[in-house]
Amino acid sequence: MRNFVPFIGVALIVFVAIVLFTSYHQVGADELCVGTRFGNVVGEYDGGVYIVPFTEFNCYTSRQAIYEVANDPRPDDPETASFGGATVTAQTSDGQSITVNYTIIYQLQTDHIRDIFLNLGTDIGQVNDKVVERLSRSTVRNIMPTYTADELYTGERTGCAGLTPEEQEELDCARVTRSTIEDVLQSELTEKFAEQNVILVDFSLRGFGFDSDYLDAIERKQISVQDVETARNRAQAREIETDAEVYNIEQISQAISENPVYLQLEFFREVQFVVVPEGQVQYLLPFENLDLQQSTEEPSETTTPEFGE
Repeated sequence: MRNFVPFIGVALIVFVAIVLFTSYHQVGADELCVGTRFGNVVGEYDGGVYIVPFTEFNCYTSRQAIYEVANDPRPDDPETASFGGATVTAQTSDGQSITVNYTIIYQLQTDHIRDIFLNLGTDIGQVNDKVVERLSRSTVRNIMPTYTADELYTGERTGCAGLTPEEQEELDCARVTRSTIEDVLQSELTEKFAEQNVILVDFSLRGFGFDSDYLDAIERKQISVQDVETARNRAQAREIETDAEVYNIEQISQAISENPVYLQLEFFREVQFVVVPEGQVQYLLPFENLDLQQSTEEPSETTTPEFGE
């Protein structure tokens, strides 16, 4: 028996050391932990050092966490409370397939950490999967069918073109902007997250992706609109030019009717010089000294130029 005494003493020391070692828990300043013993919750612990034997600590970050949906999602990192997800595919009201990218910043309700542990999971990663990822993706898919693809692409409400301001106000024809869609989604998710003891800090819509066939159709439509606008501008230019010509003809006709000499003067103005064989310029009339103002006297036969003279 004496030989077993030292062994028992050593075993007891080792046992005590193990108990003390496993009972030591250090909780970070940005952490909240739920302690369980044999499957039962025995307490909640914030930042500090605790000696609690036979207790398992399940800790959550009290900092803000990020969930980002992107074409190239970030890898999950529970240590930094940073998580990623693949692009969400949704349908618009006119049946177009689109992709949606967004970023969510959220935080756990620290005064409900026990409920979070019992209902959602033992760490922030499980909470992200069960609440943030699942609810946000389903909500985005449910909201997108309330818009047409054109409304999301151009921002113009369908069916509002040509309406009076009163009619537009009645039909809610305000532009569809990224901000207005964010407000709708944030309102929906804030309520849903709160039911799960999660605080939605911010929802940021990063953009939409459209099917290539749809984008090609938009490009063809824009080219068609530009062609129509170009044709309209050319027609307006021709109309203005025609109006100017008509006006000039009317003015000339009026001048001729008021003074027949005007026609003769216009003729000589166009042919005021000729080139003789020697290359010298010969003026038919001395126009540099000719007074074109209408004479107040009746023109005589000797002063009125005649064709052929």
